[in-house]
Amino acid sequence: MVVATLEQIQNSEFYRVAGKNWLNSAIKNSEGLVLEIYQSISTNSLSLSILERLNYLESYLWPNFSIDSNDAHVVSIALIIHHKQNQENYNDHSVWLHFETQFPENFPIFFRRMLSLVLESSVRNSRQLLSLPIRSILISVIHHAFESLNQALVRKEVAPLVSISVFNSLCSESALEEQLSAHPQLAKLWKSSLKKFEKSKTDTVKRGNIIFERGWVSTIVLEFLSLINDSDESSREDSKHLENYTINIITLLITILSQLPTRRYINTLLIDLNVLSLIEFSPLYQRQSKSSNKIEPFFKLLEVYMNFPIDDFSGLERTIMEVKAPLIKKLKKLQLIAYQQYKSKLLEFSLSNVGLLTNKMELIENFENLTDNELSEISKKINIRTSYPIKNIPTSRFFLLENIISRITLHKDIFSMVESLSTLPTEQTLYNDSTVVTPYNDGSGEIGLSLPLPKLSLQYLSISDFLYRAFLLHRSEYFSQVKNDIEIVIGRLKPFLALSKKGADAGNTKEKDIGSAHIKSDLLLSPSDNELRFGGFSRMAAKITHPLAILQVSAPKVDAVYPTKVLAEISIQLDTSKGKSIVNEWESLRAGDIVFLVSVMNKQHNTAVDNRNARLGIKHLRSAEVVEVFDNRGYSLGKNSKQSFDDDVDEEYDSSNETQQRDSKRRRRDITLTRKLHLLLDPISYYNDINNTHNHQNHQPIDENIYQNFNLIIRRNQRENNFKPILESVKTLFSSSTVSSINGLKDIRDDLSLGNDAIVPNWFSDIFLGFGNPATVGYKHFIQNFKADEEPFFDFNDTFVDYDHVKESFPEQKIEMMADNSDENMKSPFKLKFDANLSKITIFNYKTPIKGPYDNSQKEIMGQTLRFTPHQIESIISGTINEGLTLVLGPPGTGKTDSAAQIISNLYNNNIHERTLVVTHSNNALNYLFEKLISKDNIDVKHLLRLGHGVDVVTSYEINDFERYGRIETLLAGRDKLLAEVDRLAVSLDAIGGHGNSCETAEYFYQAQVQEIWNDYETNYLNDNANELAIKNFPFKVFFADKFEKFMSQPNNDNTITELDKLKGCYRYIQNIFSQLREIRPFEVIRGGKQRSNFMLGGHSRIVAMTATYAAMKYSEIKKMGIKFDNIIFEECGQLTELETLIPLTLSENSGRDIKRVVMIGDFLQNRPIISNLMIKNYSKVDQSLFERLVKLDCYTIKLDIQGRSRESLVDLWSWRYKDLKNIDINIDTFYGIKNGQNEVFKYGNSGFKNDYQFVDVQDFMGNGETEPNKHFFQNIGEAEYVVAVYQYMRLLGYPKDNITILTMYFGQKILIEEIIYRRCLKNPVLRVIFGSPKAISTVDQYQGEQNDYVLLSLVRTKNLGYLKDLRRLTVGLSRARLGLYVFGRRDLIDSSWELKGFSMKLNSNLSGKQANKLQLSLGEMYGQRTRLSTTEIDPKKVAVIEGVEHMGQYVEQMTKQKLSRMQ
Repeated sequence: MVVATLEQIQNSEFYRVAGKNWLNSAIKNSEGLVLEIYQSISTNSLSLSILERLNYLESYLWPNFSIDSNDAHVVSIALIIHHKQNQENYNDHSVWLHFETQFPENFPIFFRRMLSLVLESSVRNSRQLLSLPIRSILISVIHHAFESLNQALVRKEVAPLVSISVFNSLCSESALEEQLSAHPQLAKLWKSSLKKFEKSKTDTVKRGNIIFERGWVSTIVLEFLSLINDSDESSREDSKHLENYTINIITLLITILSQLPTRRYINTLLIDLNVLSLIEFSPLYQRQSKSSNKIEPFFKLLEVYMNFPIDDFSGLERTIMEVKAPLIKKLKKLQLIAYQQYKSKLLEFSLSNVGLLTNKMELIENFENLTDNELSEISKKINIRTSYPIKNIPTSRFFLLENIISRITLHKDIFSMVESLSTLPTEQTLYNDSTVVTPYNDGSGEIGLSLPLPKLSLQYLSISDFLYRAFLLHRSEYFSQVKNDIEIVIGRLKPFLALSKKGADAGNTKEKDIGSAHIKSDLLLSPSDNELRFGGFSRMAAKITHPLAILQVSAPKVDAVYPTKVLAEISIQLDTSKGKSIVNEWESLRAGDIVFLVSVMNKQHNTAVDNRNARLGIKHLRSAEVVEVFDNRGYSLGKNSKQSFDDDVDEEYDSSNETQQRDSKRRRRDITLTRKLHLLLDPISYYNDINNTHNHQNHQPIDENIYQNFNLIIRRNQRENNFKPILESVKTLFSSSTVSSINGLKDIRDDLSLGNDAIVPNWFSDIFLGFGNPATVGYKHFIQNFKADEEPFFDFNDTFVDYDHVKESFPEQKIEMMADNSDENMKSPFKLKFDANLSKITIFNYKTPIKGPYDNSQKEIMGQTLRFTPHQIESIISGTINEGLTLVLGPPGTGKTDSAAQIISNLYNNNIHERTLVVTHSNNALNYLFEKLISKDNIDVKHLLRLGHGVDVVTSYEINDFERYGRIETLLAGRDKLLAEVDRLAVSLDAIGGHGNSCETAEYFYQAQVQEIWNDYETNYLNDNANELAIKNFPFKVFFADKFEKFMSQPNNDNTITELDKLKGCYRYIQNIFSQLREIRPFEVIRGGKQRSNFMLGGHSRIVAMTATYAAMKYSEIKKMGIKFDNIIFEECGQLTELETLIPLTLSENSGRDIKRVVMIGDFLQNRPIISNLMIKNYSKVDQSLFERLVKLDCYTIKLDIQGRSRESLVDLWSWRYKDLKNIDINIDTFYGIKNGQNEVFKYGNSGFKNDYQFVDVQDFMGNGETEPNKHFFQNIGEAEYVVAVYQYMRLLGYPKDNITILTMYFGQKILIEEIIYRRCLKNPVLRVIFGSPKAISTVDQYQGEQNDYVLLSLVRTKNLGYLKDLRRLTVGLSRARLGLYVFGRRDLIDSSWELKGFSMKLNSNLSGKQANKLQLSLGEMYGQRTRLSTTEIDPKKVAVIEGVEHMGQYVEQMTKQKLSRMQ
């Protein structure tokens, strides 16, 4: 989409019109002006972009809209809406929000006008106004309305269009009766609809509205079918416009059918209208088929949803028998009619077994003898439409037959469709727009083209529907990344053809460039006449030296056609002249890594494959999975191999031999290594290739020697190359249901249907699909289900600091203490009981059991210093006790991670037989949460397990290796210490024998002797109290000899700990030794490393942490282990895609049905999941998180409302995005997350700066603002230099470098800033000492979840907003700083955006005058001098105003010279 730059806006005529009519003066209403503007823009993207940025809709069109507005006014509003909804990064703003807040009473008028304008009758009245492109855009806006059913304003207008009243358009009364008899409730709804219509007799307007609403869908569909079936060439409009209009109509129908509330009656109507056959066999569609059919993938998607196996009314997914039942019923009815009335012509058909009547051609042959009238009569008898109330819609014999057969045959299901799709790309999938979407531009400037992909939405028809959509979308996203990487590699290689001597003698140029548009020779060469060479280099590619050899092809599984395994071998050539590191990278390929085999050929040889990959010289591309890498002698180069790069390249020689020296030098210049790779080829692609599958686009056969022609192998970065296991995980979820084996359709009722068990917890299924009752979400519903006087006490351990904290946490509830527990000075731990209506809370304080004389070595209890806020407490309560879903929305700095850690701690302590799975988006977030768990004294670290990358940076504990093998080693090391304690105990008891030899002998010793000794002692000496005799005869006194006497005589501070408690505590210490050995004992029996590892995950660990990506990659492996997870905690879940959230929910045994609790903590107003393909992201909403969707569906959400990260002045910049967000009271000594004294820093200003925050307007530097040296690689040298200069200034004032972070919106700017930091701060050793590097230089996306005291933020853009229009990213960038934030950007660009109005109003609101946007420094201050409160006015004489980049550079240079002078 074209986006206007600031310069284009200011130079446009619209800018002057806006200034005169709405920007700089009172709004002047003129329908003539609207018409004039409309006639000058039409569908021009640039003009619309300019008007959108000038707030044409918000400031002029909508305020002036009324019932009397002309059509141009209506269409102009629609054009701007359409432009907004198709912009990048506009997902954050609903285009309907403005209509809800401004003149909402006019929205029904506008929407009705728009609905009427797309109908053919309106077009006839004003042909020029409503051209087909305009109608396409109006359809797109209506389509967007159907996607926005969560908006009440829109839903009210859309709902009547898809109500049961559309059944008025069915072909006959019999067809209507057939539908009403299917469900008794339908008949009631139909009668209610008729009554409503009857009541409207006296109200002509209301009656007209009802007629319009119930007939709108059928009318628009009929007019569309008439248009595409018009065979009159002279009346056909421009084919390109008609194609786009067709795609938009089909896309609208797909959206209607993909949501149950809109599908319920419309699918019946579309089937009645025979939509599929009329589209597929229309002249437009057939003309498309002869070339590149852009309509086909949309049609196929429509076909999927019209035939989706679901009951349209109830929403229950159908089994194979339920799918077949109505088909069989209709077929039997047809057989009966054939026997009774057409026996002479259809006898064989009427007597055939219904199970045999599945072949389309045979069915056609059965009906060949019937006349056209007879076919028509039969169609009517089985309720198939034979006529239409509009011209140009065919009802010929061909269509009658097609419609009859389509009603009695089984259609292909989505399960077999997904099963047939490979998870590995080929050149056909990479360069097919229905798989990998690429930017489209036909030069016309048209906007808003639909994409041949499904969309994620607020609701899904079923779990399998979601999986189908997610698989296609993520496959397209991953394949687009692969395509981009491969094109970059081949572009860097610069392949060319070196002509043979024969070609050179012919007088032709010796080289021919393949990868560029310019070919240096026109000679048509054959492969034998030339040699492929590469003029460039890429470390990610290697040349294949020998043809690929197929080593093994394993037989297919039962009921499958694809081989289970295809093993192959290739030899590759590595150039050692580029260094050892590249060779090592190739030798380090791991089993499972994906590589790509490419046949790079001369462009002219691709005439049979006339597509975009030919322009790069890619003839064929296949993907393969690495099995093993071998050197040229056949030795494996796996991680256990001793072979090395040097073994092959170094050769001993006589240094005195000049010839050998010369040969060695030559070899060292030209030396190459040969390596062999064993690969697993993609079975689906291999099967299709050997069966001579045809190219989808041009129906030309694939080269039979495809596997002999590969000459290049390409690899990708390992961390970015994990798409295959993720896609395979989705396919596994599909295949988890039982195969019916009837026509390949699966019985989905057992595992995927709504009516029975689901692959997610039963209680979560309806909520996930969007149909569940939002009121059932959260702890309040859970508590209300308890009967009166049966409410249990819930243990909250160390959640509360003290009794006062309990009272603070429940300001609206009555707090009562147990009768024997009434000390108001009591401290944690507490148990709480809630009454059913949550009006009264009873608390009980209990003693933590003493752990023995060594208990004083325990870590400090976190709950004694962390005072959770009331809403944090609410989130912890819900996550701890609620058996269901808990949603927690946490703005920046509100303590989401602390709340998550406390929930996990409570679950761990309260449910000793349960296992909790912790999932986050990133390794950084997981490590941050994991370290908090490690630091809690009531979580035993031996039960913690961290899976995946990033575990090596967990450093908060002396044992820093928490991955599986590391935990096993730690346990076994601890075993030796524990057994030594058992031996010491045995000696103290005079017990002879090797009791400490193993866990087994220790257990026998405990049961046979230790337990008996304690039982006898307890019986003889311990009653309610422990007297001196009991202490004197304590049997384990010798074992505790070094501590016992001191421990027993130690006074109690609170007089609550008795001698009996202490004696039991000593025995509890002994019990704990044997308890730990009992847990370690299986590792003595299990000897294999993998078995031990699996037991660690499945049997020992109680808190398992992993990223969502790791869960998806290891899905099959974890599932096979049959692990049961009782609780799942998602942290940072606003950054997880829906698929990334669903997969962990299915990891547990029984496909997650036994999961009790799901806690989702995040903030969808910060960054969404990252999707690289912007077209897919913006169109299909694949970056939608489940967390965001559930909140939009009004599920009960606990909103954390007090932030303790940043000073109040900084928070004002972004807090307007969060309703009721408050700041901590800096006068309170101890508050959430703020230790004593830390809040003092908020009171003082930032040394050397006049302001705590400031926006610094950066104009062009050296004639340049933003630049784009590569696509999407934006840089701004002026801002980069300015930011680095301010960093240097801060360092010269004494700011610690680790307290400063530099952020930017773009990766290109990050690279530029790093380069400048190196030149100005690191390259010179002296400057390295003075300046060093800031703690982080990062993009905003990478920095979510982190923070620092001072942040310098570079916005980069100066021409158009780009990422700045995404308020989520901006919110993240502005909320990372605690004490100081300095933003560098272009002020007039920010001010030009309506969406950024909330931000721009806050910018420098503390400043005024011409110098408000210039950096203002406070002179004479150094870091650490807390002499100036942040509210103190500074003497203007002590303020320096920085005029620009050069000025700041000169200022820093002078300060640096002074610093160096002092150092000397």
